Amino acid sequence: RPDNFSQLVYQIKRIAPDIRLSDVNRIFVHRLRDSIAKTVSDQTGELLKKNTVWRLFCQFGWIMQRATDEGLANFRREQIPSLKGMGGQPGKREALTYKELQRLVDTPCKDERTRIAFLFSCSTGLRWSDLKRLRWKNIVRHDDRYQLEMLQSKTKKFVYVPLNKLAMSLLPDIDNCSPDDLVFNHLYKDTDILNEHLCRWVEDAGIDKHITFHCFRHTYATLQIAAGTDIYTVSKMLTHSNVATTQIYAELVSEKKVETISKISLKDTETTL
Repeated sequence: RPDNFSQLVYQIKRIAPDIRLSDVNRIFVHRLRDSIAKTVSDQTGELLKKNTVWRLFCQFGWIMQRATDEGLANFRREQIPSLKGMGGQPGKREALTYKELQRLVDTPCKDERTRIAFLFSCSTGLRWSDLKRLRWKNIVRHDDRYQLEMLQSKTKKFVYVPLNKLAMSLLPDIDNCSPDDLVFNHLYKDTDILNEHLCRWVEDAGIDKHITFHCFRHTYATLQIAAGTDIYTVSKMLTHSNVATTQIYAELVSEKKVETISKISLKDTETTL
């Protein structure tokens, strides 16, 4: 499947194959927006999802902003027209609000391993594939704080995430551990089992959402954005190759004000393995 940039280049060439950066104006951008929004997917035979339209158009906006900053164009990102009503039904990305997150923490979990994995992902944005291979050498001390530093298995990029108090409270005892030992060596290897426990926990908390483990990565991103963390920083912490991908999470934010994830103090967070 072509990446976002290839799709964007295809769309531009379809309506104006010879256009230069310096020629981009509001008329062209409206044509590009309408062309993307009316594109039918070869796979589904339906209009591109709203999330896809948003991602492509946002990427175009960032490209034009950079080109303008470098004197190659004269069209800034804030001039991008609205995407309201454009595209087909969105692909749903579930995430917990701050209140739902607190409610889940307040609800007893019948499986401690599930609880640990969930809370650590909410605190760091770490994928399951990386959480289960996290080693003590990836927890690095810098003066009076600790930071998670590791090569992510999916993106093959290094991630650097400061560990807040919640994340630190979830780390098992380091005594008698070597740098190459797994931090969480009792986690499930099968995500189906993890998600089964997770679904039961979410149901017990009275949360009416379809939540899988990856939704906690979404939760981390949306809480950071809702708290005012700039989208470039969130993008770096999630190791997104394009900030337009991170922009999608802004649509999931439903609360105007929440405490930042690095400052929240969830009750009953002391956990041992």
